[in-house]
Amino acid sequence: MKALWPYKTIIPFLLWGCVLGGASAQVISNKGISITIKSGLVVSGGSLSNTSGTFTNNGTLTLSGGVTNAGTLNGDGSYNVGGDWSNSGTFTAGSSTVTFNGASAGNIGSCTFNNIAFTG
Repeated sequence: MKALWPYKTIIPFLLWGCVLGGASAQVISNKGISITIKSGLVVSGGSLSNTSGTFTNNGTLTLSGGVTNAGTLNGDGSYNVGGDWSNSGTFTAGSSTVTFNGASAGNIGSCTFNNIAFTG
């Protein structure tokens, strides 16, 4: 039991510092697992890098940077993207809305969206 004690203290601290404190500068990186944002949940970050996993968004994903997808990206949620959208994998739009809100021109590449908006 003594060996587990530091982890009970460190992990909540890391989650608080990395996810809740200054999350806009963080990269959400998926290198092969399945990640799901459930309906009603809002996740913010600097950018999304989905290199080989499955990323399902049924909530709201707000990024100050861009999206790079080489895996599988799907879901019926909202994407608020401040940067580029690069898709060399599989993007299934479902009933999602993608809003590009960057301050400067960005690259979208070849992708089919359900609902797309430009507000930046």
